[in-house]
Amino acid sequence: MKVKSMLISNAVRGKANTPVSSRTIYSKLTTIYITKKIVKFGDVVYQFCNVSGFKITGVDIINPLVTTGIFVLFFIGLVLAFTDIKGLGFLLMVTALYAMPNIWLKKYGLEVSMNSGEKAVFTTNDIKGLKEVIAELSKFIESDNETENCVIDINDRNISLARYIENQEITCGNFGSYTSFNPPSTTYETSANYEDAIAQTIACIREANLAGNLTVVVPATEATIHLVQIIKSQGLIANFELVADAKNKHLLLHLNSKGNNSSNNKITDRQFDWLNQEFPKEIVPLLQDLESQDPAVRAKAVLSLGEFYSERTK
Repeated sequence: MKVKSMLISNAVRGKANTPVSSRTIYSKLTTIYITKKIVKFGDVVYQFCNVSGFKITGVDIINPLVTTGIFVLFFIGLVLAFTDIKGLGFLLMVTALYAMPNIWLKKYGLEVSMNSGEKAVFTTNDIKGLKEVIAELSKFIESDNETENCVIDINDRNISLARYIENQEITCGNFGSYTSFNPPSTTYETSANYEDAIAQTIACIREANLAGNLTVVVPATEATIHLVQIIKSQGLIANFELVADAKNKHLLLHLNSKGNNSSNNKITDRQFDWLNQEFPKEIVPLLQDLESQDPAVRAKAVLSLGEFYSERTK
């Protein structure tokens, strides 16, 4: 079966407490893409048949704030030790040494083990999510469907997983992960279809935000691409990627985590200077209305967007 190709966000390598043989720690926002043929994260690709297992593991990571504080405290104590208040200096140095064990920050992570002995650990504080992801991975591995893919989003606060079957709807676990919809057709040529695509895109993003999900999949059409580009420029989503095979195109939206949500940002003309004529500025006020608390205002904005894009196809 043909494997769907995807653009995957880069994994950022974190710092472990001590070098562990053949083990790499990733502590920043990471997306892992798994098919029945490959496992990919960042610029690293493994054959799925060379993966020996997935498990929850513990890892100690250096806490940079505590480490800096201890270093500063010890340095001040060392300086004071050569003055008239050397007693205070020695006290500060002893305190700094006593606090040394606190530089290690205990975390948990998803460990991916290879037959070669290499291991990749992706850290998070979401223990419940880790257990649910392991359960979903078990189902994925046991499945005989060669067209089934798996996408894992993981950061400090959350981990979520979606099992994706080509040309079928995303399978959502009880803990969320993906919010998605499939279009009735791969082409949008009427006002009604544009309205449907835009309305469902906004609905999916809202639903995912409410559920605390990290990722949304929507069809890649002229309407949704323009909409997502401008929403991204507002900071309402973290990023988006094109997911494509020979038949279909979708947009994979990475939402802001709860701690970084900037949905209160206001749209200004200055934000869209870089767009030039590439994207229609006429829809900017309509996008403002889509964030309104008034359902009537949002509904009117959706209709207006549908009319705008239907006029462009005539």
